[in-house]
Amino acid sequence: MREIVLALLLWLGNNTDIVIDNTYIPEIIFISPTEICKFIQEKENCSTVAFYYLKDRSIYLPDHWSKDNVVHKSILLHELVHHFQHINNINFQCPRHQEKQAYEIQFAFLEENGIDDPKKAISLGDLMHLILTNCSMTQF
Repeated sequence: MREIVLALLLWLGNNTDIVIDNTYIPEIIFISPTEICKFIQEKENCSTVAFYYLKDRSIYLPDHWSKDNVVHKSILLHELVHHFQHINNINFQCPRHQEKQAYEIQFAFLEENGIDDPKKAISLGDLMHLILTNCSMTQF
């Protein structure tokens, strides 16, 4: 797993402006999708597949995550972006812009790895993407 994380960090360093020098690499913890939803207290229609937990600086991935699946690797990359947003004290207009940056990077990674429609690949519709990444959509 460490090799995959390091490869993703190299990709981040070469393809984004996120600083990854001298940083703490988060622990990766595998739990069931049900546990993920319980942890983040999303009870109905839970669509969260992974998350970065600031308190213990760990990334939680579903236990069916596969290192051989490019979409799964992009999910880890997305969570690594959140980790480095925190480590680097990056300020955003609102928390949803953290998601915007993470999704933009995730989509670029997927496209570079042959995925023509990144949103479709991660089952993210246009409306949900807008809600998750737009500061003016905080009422939803």
